[in-house]
Parts: sequence; structure tokens; C-alpha cells
Amino acid sequence: MKMTLFWRRNLLLLSQLCLFLTVGAMNAAAAWPTRLFAPYADFTAWPPYDIVGEGTNTGLRYATLAFIVADTSQNATTASPTNIPAWGGYTAYSAASGYRLGDIETFRALGGDVVISFGGAAGTELAEYITDTNRLQAAYQSVVTRYSATRIDFDIEGAADADKISINRRSTVLAALQAAAAAAGKTLQISLTLPVLPTGLDADGLYVLQSAVSNGVNLATVNIMTMDYGDGAAPNPSGKMGTYAIQAATNLFLQLKSVYAAAHLTKTDAQLWQMVGLTPLLGVNDVSDETFDQTAATQVVAYATSQNLGMLAFWSLNRDVPGGAGITQTTNQFTHIFLAYGSGSKVPQLKSMSVSGRNIVLSWQPSPGQTNVVQVSTNLLNWTTVSPPVYVTGSVGSTTTNWTDVGGTTNGRVRFYRVMLEN
Repeated sequence: MKMTLFWRRNLLLLSQLCLFLTVGAMNAAAAWPTRLFAPYADFTAWPPYDIVGEGTNTGLRYATLAFIVADTSQNATTASPTNIPAWGGYTAYSAASGYRLGDIETFRALGGDVVISFGGAAGTELAEYITDTNRLQAAYQSVVTRYSATRIDFDIEGAADADKISINRRSTVLAALQAAAAAAGKTLQISLTLPVLPTGLDADGLYVLQSAVSNGVNLATVNIMTMDYGDGAAPNPSGKMGTYAIQAATNLFLQLKSVYAAAHLTKTDAQLWQMVGLTPLLGVNDVSDETFDQTAATQVVAYATSQNLGMLAFWSLNRDVPGGAGITQTTNQFTHIFLAYGSGSKVPQLKSMSVSGRNIVLSWQPSPGQTNVVQVSTNLLNWTTVSPPVYVTGSVGSTTTNWTDVGGTTNGRVRFYRVMLEN
């Protein structure tokens, strides 16, 4: 499906401008969708992963950036708490310095947002390192403030998954973080990312969940790592990784239902399914006979859509390239498969832009099973301030009802914002 924007005769003059069409909340973070596709990007990898290029080239609007852990060169009890959080634990990548904040802001300007993820398999999670809860809260808050984060994730695995003291400490502090945000008129979404088996969370993972709920953390998502099960838990996994992921999600749903019932907190089945998130490891897993391939991805996306799960992700965008996951694949192939699920609305995904004479041509990938109408909404922009003004052909929206902002794109000279899709 295509949409064409026509410019006046002096397009050439206009194209020399760095044109940013901005309105009110355009620079603010986008609202989080009910179907969030936010794949992980290893933000500490070298060379630095290009999330802006990913967003521009694929239409991806949400990403989970990993991981912030403790810079253990900083004293846990005497250093300023703001100096302890660092990407990968590297002093040069300190959160206080705003490491790659410019890239994050540019990505947000496309019309989406990022999830800041703490923890992971390597390094020391902040709650393990900082034992004073006031200092721990200050450390987390410093990251939230520095990156204007409205959603944060906690990947708790390995030894941290069994450390009940740090688990409870973290849970207490996360509830306090949310309370502080609410007092300031803000919302802070929190997700837990936990190891899983096809049978659901193990005892350690279940304790992490129970601790968060009992301490009053309002969880947006419990995101399970559907990977590396082992032969005992997932025998003969060839061709079954999609099925095992679905089994894990189904059993997580039952565990969520039990935990919230035990806490005397009312959640409908629809609300509980919205709390379920799935994150597979692309391609060949660390358990080498487990391979999550394109067929498994398609299967998981279909399941997530049918159950209206709240989140899908994968590890990682860095692996979604030829040779990156140990299987035959094309660039961004998994991203395009998963985009059929996100981002919570029935809209196409921006694929490409080209210039043809005086025409700017935007190409879209339709959402499966949906009737997609691509339009340009002019009522949100004061076009008279643009010289020369922009002219639009085709049906033009006259109301903002049910419109979704999908951000902008560029032809290398001019950046276009406020392309809108009607749901």
C-alpha cells in the first residue's frame, strides 16, 4: 500500500531545509501499546548497535536496551548512588553520563520509546550490590530521570534469581519508585524478565514474582525467556521451540492467576494474558540442539495475537542479521515477522521511502487480516507555518479519533513527521 505527498514547485528549495514538523507532544515519549513488541538490543556491544537505523529501516518503534548493572569500581556504600549504574558495568558507559542518550532521543522522535533493562546474565544487578534501600532507590531513580524512562525492566537470572535478600530489597524499592512517580503525576511501568521452562517458572522465578506482588509492585509484564530449557525439560526440541514457548506462556498464565488470587488481588483472565510476555533466543540457543527458527517465530506471533499477550521480544536485534544466530536468515527477518504482532494497533508498518520526481513515496507492510487505510492527518499541524506549504493528495483525516502516530522518515535531506495511520 502506498501514499504520495505532493510538494509545490519549489520542492528543491524546501528540500535544502532541515524541516522538523513538530506539534505539542511530538517530542514526548509515545504511550505504551497494549501489544508491545520491544526486542532486546545489546547496548554494550561494539560497534554500538544502531537503533535509529533499525527504526528507520524496519518501522520498529520500541526496543528494550540491555543492560544496566553496577559499576563495581564504585564503592557501594560511599560513592554517589548516581555513579554506580552503568551499561554493562563499564565506567565509561555510566548512566550518569547519559551514555547514548542522543541515540535514544532520536529513536523516540520516530514515534516510539525504549525500555531500560537492568540485570542480565552478566554483571552485578544493583540490588545485589547496594544494600541500603535509600541508596538503591536513588540509583534506580537516577537512571529513570537521566533517560526520561517511563518503563523499566529487570532481567533476573543466574545467582540473582535465587538471592532472596536482594530480591526482596529490589521489590521494596521498586514499589517505592512507582509511588514516587505517582506522587509526581507520572506512571512508571515495570516488567520482570525471568527464566522459564515449558512447565512455567521454577521455584526461584516464582519467588521473584511473589515478592514483587506482595511488596506492592504494579507489574506491567512478566516476560519469560523461552530459551535454553535443557533436554530434561524440553526433550527432542527440533521443530518444537514454538510449541515449548506456547506451553511456557500458558503455564505462566496459570501461575499469575494463582499468585494474584493468593494475594487477594483481582485480575481478569484478559488482564493476566496482557501481563504475559515472551522472549525467545533467535536461532541456535546456548543449549545447541534448541533452535528458534522462522517457523517458530511465526507460530509464536500467531499465538500471541490470538491470546492478546501484552508483550513479545527476542534476544536480540544484534542477532537478526545473516550469520548472527547460527541459521540461514536475511537481515531483520525476525523483526519483520514479529512486527505483524506489534505495536498494539491495527496499523501497517513503514517499510521504505523513495523520491520520484516531485513525489515522496512511502511504502507500507499491511497488517495481516486487517483492512489498512493510510492517510495523512493535517489537522494536527499548522501547515501555514511551512514555507512553501505542504499539499496532500487523497483522503485527508479531519479528526484525531483512532489515529496512531507512526513517526517520521527521511530522504537524507528533509525529515517528515506526523505521518498518521487510521485504525
